[in-house]
Amino acid sequence: MGNFFGGESTWLSLSNGSTAALLDVLMLAVSDLAARPWDYRFAALLALQDQNVIGRGAAGFDVTDIDWGADPSEAQQNKEFVLAVIDLAARRHRWDELD
Repeated sequence: MGNFFGGESTWLSLSNGSTAALLDVLMLAVSDLAARPWDYRFAALLALQDQNVIGRGAAGFDVTDIDWGADPSEAQQNKEFVLAVIDLAARRHRWDELD
C-alpha cells in the first residue's frame, strides 16, 4: 500500500515511510514561509495528509484539484509559493529538528 501525489499524467508513488518524511520536511518549510491565507490553506492541505490521522496508505492529492487562484497572476504567485516551500525543504531547512 502506498500514497500518490501528482496530477494529469505524472504521479509520485511513495511508501508510507517516505510519505511521512516528505510531509515532515515540507511542513517545516511551509510553516516558516506561510504569510497569506492561500499559503495557510496549502499548509492545511499538507497537514491533512498525516497518516496518523487518515490512515497509512491513504495520503495523497491531485495537484490539478488545487484551487490555484482566481486569475493567472494569483495562480502564478501561489505556484511560486509552493516551489519556494519545496526549495527550502530541499535545502534541509530545520532538518536538525527531525527524529
